[in-house]
Amino acid sequence: MAVTSASPADRSLADPAAVATELGTGDDLTAIVEQISVQIQDWLGRVLVEEAVTETFPGSDRYRLVLSRTPVTVLTEVRLDSVIQTPLADYVIEDSGKGFLFHREFFERFNRGSGGVATIPLAEEPRHVWQVDYTGGYVVPPATATGVQVLIPSVFHRAVLAQVKYARSLLTADATMRSESFGDYSYTRADGAAAGMAVGSGGLIAQVQEMLRPYQRITMA
Repeated sequence: MAVTSASPADRSLADPAAVATELGTGDDLTAIVEQISVQIQDWLGRVLVEEAVTETFPGSDRYRLVLSRTPVTVLTEVRLDSVIQTPLADYVIEDSGKGFLFHREFFERFNRGSGGVATIPLAEEPRHVWQVDYTGGYVVPPATATGVQVLIPSVFHRAVLAQVKYARSLLTADATMRSESFGDYSYTRADGAAAGMAVGSGGLIAQVQEMLRPYQRITMA
């Protein structure tokens, strides 16, 4: 599968101005918020910010396609071997959060129990190539969600805030400070290091990883 975007979206998962306000600073945090947002999305194995994309799939005995940019908000076009498939209404997004795309006929046959997954192909031969144009992902403040758009869960703002707080603490560390709390987020510092905030994979602190683990995408081999 390959995903292409004509104009990649800003990857920030939180409003830098809102983060700065909560931290009580007048600094411009745009760069660090975007950097940390990219770190978070790399660790999650997915892009979360809404954008219009084209996703390509090899066709081989598929009864559904699984779109990677979720939640899927708009299905624009489906092509099989570069031929536009009509009517588009025959293609159904069954679960926007999981990105399941079915062909209506095959989906209905599957629901009726006539055949199993392996016998309900969306494309029957490996040479076929499916391309799906769609819009998927979350709207991030200060933008507001309208219509079918979905506002990003607030946990991502809290995660970015916590990671920014940690990053800034390393730059302005007070060796005499032993602990600090910030809303639901707290840590303990020992010997100039954030001992209570172990940094895990992807450079994210453990608290952030725990916050966001439910959103992590597991790639099956």
